[in-house]
Amino acid sequence: MTLHFDILQLETEGVRWVEAVPSMEDAQARVQELIACTKCDYIIFNQRTANRTVVRSADLGAESPL
Repeated sequence: MTLHFDILQLETEGVRWVEAVPSMEDAQARVQELIACTKCDYIIFNQRTANRTVVRSADLGAESPL
């Protein structure tokens, strides 16, 4: 299985790599899990296209989908 999407946590000093997952759907689900625990902001980075999606914890409600 190829892991094409990196999940990065935004920190004051920059970004921290968290993990890689195979699909955007997996990345969105994992980021939602992480935000529920950490209340941090994340970037989903597509290795194929170099597209970045910023997911801000403040923009997500407890039941809101990404």
